[in-house]
Order: sequence, then structure tokens, then C-alpha cells
Amino acid sequence: MYEDDPIKQKQWEEFEARYEAGRKKLMEEYEERQRTIARQEQMKERENHGATEPQPNRAKRGREQSPQERTPASVATPRENPRPMDLSSLKITKKPKTSEPVPLEDGASREATIDGPRSPPQSTEANRTLPQWYRELDLKHRLTQKLELRALTTRLSRIPRLIETCQDPQKATPDTFNQLRDELHAIMFFSLDMGDKGHKSWPVSLKKVRMLSETTGLPQIFDANLSETPFPWDIRADARELYNKWAAAKFNTDPLDGIELGRKVSKHNFEKRNADRIKKDYPNREHPQYYGGGNLLNGQWWPTQLCTVRDGAHGAAQGGIFGSSGKGAYSIVLSGGTGYQDRDDGDEIWYSGTDGADFQMTENTKRMIESATGVDENGTITKHPVRVIRSHNLSSVKSFYRPERGLRYDGLYDVLSYQVLDAEKQTHRFHLRRCAGQDPIRYQGPERRPTTEEIQQYEKIRKYIAG
Repeated sequence: MYEDDPIKQKQWEEFEARYEAGRKKLMEEYEERQRTIARQEQMKERENHGATEPQPNRAKRGREQSPQERTPASVATPRENPRPMDLSSLKITKKPKTSEPVPLEDGASREATIDGPRSPPQSTEANRTLPQWYRELDLKHRLTQKLELRALTTRLSRIPRLIETCQDPQKATPDTFNQLRDELHAIMFFSLDMGDKGHKSWPVSLKKVRMLSETTGLPQIFDANLSETPFPWDIRADARELYNKWAAAKFNTDPLDGIELGRKVSKHNFEKRNADRIKKDYPNREHPQYYGGGNLLNGQWWPTQLCTVRDGAHGAAQGGIFGSSGKGAYSIVLSGGTGYQDRDDGDEIWYSGTDGADFQMTENTKRMIESATGVDENGTITKHPVRVIRSHNLSSVKSFYRPERGLRYDGLYDVLSYQVLDAEKQTHRFHLRRCAGQDPIRYQGPERRPTTEEIQQYEKIRKYIAG
């Protein structure tokens, strides 16, 4: 495949070998689970028909096949290919998962398993609680019935139907999963153009189609404890993002929801625009002062940096580094710019801080140094990974991973080290590496973010936003 590049050719061959080994292992585990299930069903059938099997043997068999001793299903060998899996060769079962995955082998890659890379652990049936608005909404109430819009309910109902089809081994095809992916992308911006009535119709329609239900709704996609269907990793992430949004009662489909756009004003014959800001009364603003990814999903997208502040992904509407004194950095935005000696290799980043002056470094640079060294000036431990957000303002020459429009959350990175590029200006460059165990960066293929719908939304609002 890479005849002109021996190194890439060798890497490709190694990947193919790992992929085939993982696929074979997964199929063996699947067949073993099926044999175990078949033996259990045979035992039940004998018991139901009064089999004359000697009692000691029956008891022994029961112990051998007790639910607590079922053969565990292990996680398949990871692979490094960030592309979506080929679903055509996999069997699908709707049986609930009762086994636990075994740890990855030493040296395993973060990229993916044979059924797609694992998303961060999510809440399960045992500890997930349906949102209050969902539990209390009475679909039989006359006012509720008046609020329902059939167009929205009809459109939403496609998703549970596609989930069911994907879980049916007789009907599921790769195209079925592609349809589900497209539907999740489209529903994010499904517009009713009916003002408040349209927004009030969302909870009614969502409950009517049981969208948040554990048995038929979005959790069937992203919660591996509810279904063994191998939904591609990007579909799992997008389903979780929608679930989080609707569970938090965020029904506005406007990507600039909660943003007050600046007005153009004239002064001294020059026209300028006031800065955009988050509305003071916006109820869904999230705080950004936390370590880790929080409720963010790999690939989550925003049209402007102010929107990342609104959702708690970043804490500065313009600055590239956000942190707290003595606690290190929480997040950074890769946006390029002239004069910066940045380098973006995807999993490896070399990120330049802002220039200081007179041998004094900036406060933001101090935050990154605290994250790199793991201690602040007082000796307090501050070693935590930082959230990395890529902007479309990155140079396409310097970064192959930049989003086509807007900004995209690309996961957590460890700050490994730094070097001083200019002592007088106190210019530092930091080396970051992507943390293991995360889904791949969503920069290409059908899993790419921004999606086609997100790009269309960006173009619609482009003239209203500041950058």
C-alpha cells in the first residue's frame, strides 16, 4: 500500500496483523459465549421437562454454569487505525452483557479495539437516573398533548427504529449504521422555527418516542452494559452527547444559544463591533475550573471560542491558556498565529506560550509550567492533564488535524516538558502527549467533526460571529 515509504508500509503490515488477531480473538470469544448460552438453555429445558439425569451430576453442572461463573468476555487487542470499523464481518447479539472486560495487554495502544475504541466509562442502568423533567412530564395532560408537534415526533422516532434495526442480526448492515450516524448529526440542528412553542415541544416528543429510555433509547448505543451491538465508537460518542444535552433540558438547536452578539457601532468615522458575550441570565452556563474532560465528549464542536466558555470546555474567550494560580492549566486552545513555533502531530504537540517581557513570564505561561513540573511555587502537586481544543485558525500547513470550521475538543494531554526559546521574552514551548485510552481524534472519515450539518450551521451564522 505504501510501496514508496518502507516505514509506513511496515506500520501498515503490523496494523493488519494486529487487526486480524483481534478480530479472530473477538470471534472466538463470541462463539464461546454462544456455546455457554446454549448449554444453559439445554439445562433449563431438561429441568422443565423433568429430565432423569442423576441429581449429583445435575448439581455439578449447575455449579459449572452458574451465572457468577460465566466465561468473561475480554476486550479485544487494540488497534491503531482511527477509521470506523468494518461491520460487515461481525455478528450482532441483543443479549445483555454480563461479563467484565479483562485488562489490556502491556504496551497496548490507545487507538481502538476491534469493535471500536472504548469511550470513557459512563453511568449504567444501576446509577443513571432519568432527568426530573422527563420523569414528571405527563403525556396524557391536555396541555402536553397540545404542545406535541408531529413533525418533530416523526423525525425523532427514526432514531429508536434505527437502533432496533442495528441490533437485529438479520437486518443490520454497515449502511444501517451510517444511517443512524447521519440521523444523530441531523437531529442536533433540527429546526422547528416556531419560537417558544417549538422549544417546549422537544421534551414532549422526546418522551413520546422514549429517547432517553434504557431499553429503547440512546443509552442502548453508548452503554455497553445494555447491549452488545458493536456500535462504532463515534456513534457512541455522538449519542452520549445528545443524551447529555437533552437530559440537561437543553432543547435550543441554535449553536449560539446563550450568546449575546455584539453590535456594530460607529466612532470617529470608523465602524467597529462590540465583543460578543454570554447572556447574564443564561441558565445552562458551565464553569471551566476543573481537571479532566468532565461531561465533554471527544470531538465535541463549537462555532466560536466563546461557546467553549459557555459550555465549560475553556475559560477564556480569547486567550489560549486557561488555569488557576497554583493549580496549573485546565485547558488550552490551539489556534496558531504568527510568531509561534508550534508543531501539531496529533498525539504529540509542541505548544508555544505567549511572550513575556524583561525576563518576566506571563501568568498563563506559569500555569503551563506548573502542569509540566507537577508542582507550583509552594510545592503543591498540580500534575494533571489538560484539555486540548483545536481551532480552525490553525494553519493547514502546520496542522493536519485542525477542524474545518469552528473549534473541536480533542481530549486530554499530559504536559511532559518545556524549553525556553527566548530568555528575555520568557518564551516557552511545551511538549504535550495525548493520554492513553481515548477515542481517536475526529479529523477525517465519516466520524469527522465538524459534521456536514455543523459546517452548514457555521456558514449560516458566519456573518454574525466575530471569528
